Amino acid sequence: MDVTIRMNSCILGAAVLLLAFSSCAERAHAAKSGRMFWAFQPPCRHSPPPVHDTAWSHSPVDRFLLAGQEKRGLHPAVPADRLTLLRRVTIDLIGLPPTPAEVDAFLAERRPDAFRRVVDRLLASPAFGERWGRHWLDVARYADSSGKGDNLTYHEAWRYRDYVVAAFNADKPFDRFVREQIAGDLLPAASQAQRDEQLTATGFLVVGPKILANRDVEQRKMDVVDDQVDTIGRAFLGLTLGCARCHNHKIDPIPTTDYYALAGILASTRTLEGIKVNNPAVSGWSLRPLGADGEKLLAARRSHEEKLQQVRIALNRVRSEADGDEHRRRVEEMTRTEKQIENDLPPAPPLVMAVRDDDHPGDIRVNRRGNPHALGKRVPRGFLSVLSTGPGPSIPADRSGRLELADWLASPENPLTARVFVNRVWMHLFGEGLVRSVDNFGIQGEPTTHPELLDDLAVRFMEQGWSVKWLVRTLVLSQAYQMAVTEDHQAAQIDPDNRLLWRANRRRLEAEVIRDAMLVVAGRLDRSLGGSAVADLGEQAVRNDNSPTALTPEQQTRRSIYLPIIRNNLSPILDVFDFADPDVSTGRRDATTVPTQALYLMNSRFVLEQAQAAADRLLSQPEAGRLSTLYRLAVGRHPTASEVSRARLFLSGFRRQGADAAEHEKDAWTALCQVVFASTEFRFVE
Repeated sequence: MDVTIRMNSCILGAAVLLLAFSSCAERAHAAKSGRMFWAFQPPCRHSPPPVHDTAWSHSPVDRFLLAGQEKRGLHPAVPADRLTLLRRVTIDLIGLPPTPAEVDAFLAERRPDAFRRVVDRLLASPAFGERWGRHWLDVARYADSSGKGDNLTYHEAWRYRDYVVAAFNADKPFDRFVREQIAGDLLPAASQAQRDEQLTATGFLVVGPKILANRDVEQRKMDVVDDQVDTIGRAFLGLTLGCARCHNHKIDPIPTTDYYALAGILASTRTLEGIKVNNPAVSGWSLRPLGADGEKLLAARRSHEEKLQQVRIALNRVRSEADGDEHRRRVEEMTRTEKQIENDLPPAPPLVMAVRDDDHPGDIRVNRRGNPHALGKRVPRGFLSVLSTGPGPSIPADRSGRLELADWLASPENPLTARVFVNRVWMHLFGEGLVRSVDNFGIQGEPTTHPELLDDLAVRFMEQGWSVKWLVRTLVLSQAYQMAVTEDHQAAQIDPDNRLLWRANRRRLEAEVIRDAMLVVAGRLDRSLGGSAVADLGEQAVRNDNSPTALTPEQQTRRSIYLPIIRNNLSPILDVFDFADPDVSTGRRDATTVPTQALYLMNSRFVLEQAQAAADRLLSQPEAGRLSTLYRLAVGRHPTASEVSRARLFLSGFRRQGADAAEHEKDAWTALCQVVFASTEFRFVE
């Protein structure tokens, strides 16, 4: 009987161990058991393997890839032609097609370092930060509104967006970029400008979606913390930490206590603050002033606003009283006081969405089943056991622990941060990551196709000062990047998914590139940098009838990165062409090809307007060069003889004699421009 009881107890104890790592010893056991997984091992340098075709390999990247191909009897595709390569690298690095002048210059260049010169020019362009900043904004789940029920406008979110663009243009070391977004307000600053920049960076923690009208204050707070934990996990570590909010992670060695160790750090951080829309039930978000006198100016303005509010309340009360000579005199006197206070209102300092440490930081308790009102044991603030060695972090009692978290995430000893980012860059340049599940490096994610290459790149990336531009330059100068998109039936049978990268991948352009390219052809693209996209929006980004309260993206001509991103109300072109869901961290967008895309290109007012503007541009030139100009602007090349013949036949179908000949001519060229916009070649990069 005693044996049976002991056996049942052991079975029960084992079940409890598997389902709830509730003690430090259990957390240590979980970490030890999962630490053998490849992604949780520190990356290390690897010597490039020997290859037979030594002439093809120009870099370690090439040798790693070629070795894998040779083992399977594959060989690399031929190099892409110069025009194809120029269009590919220009779109990849700055998100715009090359100009005819850039094409002519590159095709005429015969120096051996011609392509390197192109790459350096593109890396130095302000458009580089716009292109690669947009990639990061997907990961940061950036938007200009809160989404959810109230969908309030984030009037200050653009400052974080511009910080990201500037960081990529300045080649800010990625480890520094990580630290600033998690704890920029806690880092030392040598100047006010640096302080403001670092403060702005913490918008990463604030710009996520929020249910601001939840009357359950604790639930509202923990939902924000959950968004932050999940985003940090996906963005920097490639792990789905949010799965451990309610129970131990079902796949990865991440116990619930690890989740609440991280959640305690973010629960000790003030993200929600004040109220919005004059409703005590609707929370605001943390806004902090910029500038040396920002705090003083903000305090003075808020004091003045409170005084003004009190006068208005009193004035409304007096107005409701019985009328009379004395009553009118009091109303007039109080109205003058109201106007005087309004006129004396101190200037508002520029504000930024940014966090601050809570006045009372501390550890939190496990929320059983994710319920903040069903509390379990208290968990010391800390990091993931499976990625940590030695004793836990020493977090001062009066601090949140964000600075320590930032240092841990950006540490060279962290096995995931560099790997995950290198893989993201690889995916944007080659079409697929070395780990294809770019946001999931966990056990359920896809295994890496080239583990030694990924590790070697991660280590060299860190050794090169975490330089993003070094990494991009290294990859695009490889022979592997410069291969053609070829068809090889025999190779396709061996490696149908091109996992060994024996050829380049044909890729559909993102929504922003398609839109910006149309504006380029139309001659209407506004290249000005930065600034607010929602300055004219009220507190609510979308009215109750789902109508936007400002200009839509179809009515604007700025680069797409500067369009308003309104949650639950995306622009049609972004929606149709698989824009990232701004509610969640997204490292890899879908790239569908569906009928709605063709219908949009056929019927969209925006597309038609750009086609009309392009037609006007072409009609201002001599007739003989119009078709060539259109093709060179749109796809970078001259039309073929067959395309010229078909275009002339197409145009002739719109031409009519009579008083409206000029109008018919414009209609014809407008239709032709729209056909080119809808073509596969325009929407894809080889």
